Amino acid sequence: MLFFISRSDELGIIIAWLASKKGGSFSGCGDLLYSDFIFLCEQALIRKEDYCDYQLVSCFKKLESLDETAISILHKFFNRNDSYTRRVVLHTFAHFALPQTIDLAVELWNTDDCEFAKLDCLEALKKFSEAKPLFNTYLKDYQNLFNINACEYRRSNILYLTSENDT
Repeated sequence: MLFFISRSDELGIIIAWLASKKGGSFSGCGDLLYSDFIFLCEQALIRKEDYCDYQLVSCFKKLESLDETAISILHKFFNRNDSYTRRVVLHTFAHFALPQTIDLAVELWNTDDCEFAKLDCLEALKKFSEAKPLFNTYLKDYQNLFNINACEYRRSNILYLTSENDT
């Protein structure tokens, strides 16, 4: 039943409802165990539609750390076509400060022309001191691609990205 709920555009939020709460259940409608959650993710990955994959991916941030199973599943979600899901995977890897974040950011930068994908790559790279040269290159590329002064959100993102504060 939870799987069908998670595949619905309107009801999928039930799965991710507590995604921002550490240590809580994986579901807002019952005590979903980690093994159940992994099962739901695996079932989502074998289906073509990707309506709510991003919600399942966002739940990984509730874990204390990512095991090999979780990392493998996240890579599979990243390889799907949905830009937003791929961006949430990137944020999940960055959340855990995993070194794979840098490679995923490079891949996303090179394969997704969405402006918000570019911003997410920059935000993820900002957290890694070893990625500073790449971050600087991508920041210049972003500024060349988009008129920063045309939109307030662009100006505020550039201010955040160029600040010394990483939080």
